[in-house]
Amino acid sequence: MMNGNTRETIVLKDIGVLFRNFSGEARQFNTAGDRNFNAQVTEEQANMLRKKGFRIRVVQPNKYNDETTYLLKVKVSYRFDAPNVYVLSDVGKRRLDEDTIGELDHVSIAKCDISIVGSNWVMPSGETGVTAYLRSAYVSLNVDPLDAEYAQAMNEEEAPF
Repeated sequence: MMNGNTRETIVLKDIGVLFRNFSGEARQFNTAGDRNFNAQVTEEQANMLRKKGFRIRVVQPNKYNDETTYLLKVKVSYRFDAPNVYVLSDVGKRRLDEDTIGELDHVSIAKCDISIVGSNWVMPSGETGVTAYLRSAYVSLNVDPLDAEYAQAMNEEEAPF
């Protein structure tokens, strides 16, 4: 298990982002206000995270996916240290804050790099583990060709208003 006195930063590159709830919306498996997502990691990343005490969910191949999928639930909290989250698109880089991070629930993500820190927990039953908290994220978006074309045209022309 990870030492509770150290807050080692772990970098995970080129992950998938599944089951997004950056807005903290109440859902079947989510209490209102709990912001989180599942990082889809490689088998190598999953093994490294397991050694550090993180729980990795394994989804076996099925009719929707031909390969085994490894998922790490990552919490997004603004309670103590706000994460640095940036969206990268063809029009530049934009930082998201607590009020705008929910936008990530509805965008098409091309690539995502994140850094996380672990927080140890102990249940009354004695069970222990490590929860992943988002420290930073750089989210590259898939850009629709028409959006790219018209964004460029709008930047070149001066708006009449």
